[in-house]
Amino acid sequence: MLINILTQRCNAQRLVIAEAYQSMYGRDLIGDLKEKLSDRFTDVMVGLMYPPPSYDAHELRHAMKVVD
Repeated sequence: MLINILTQRCNAQRLVIAEAYQSMYGRDLIGDLKEKLSDRFTDVMVGLMYPPPSYDAHELRHAMKVVD
């Protein structure tokens, strides 16, 4: 169900979902995803929650650390 919800929405809609989650539960959706999901699944779901430029920057930083 989580996969269907997050993958069938555009980034703007996913950001609205994260804001609604914060409002309803008083918790950060990305933080909860990181806490409750397995490593690889977490990477995908959390990646979907970031705006594309932020995700790209994160991945570039990670790639540069691996090269160092």
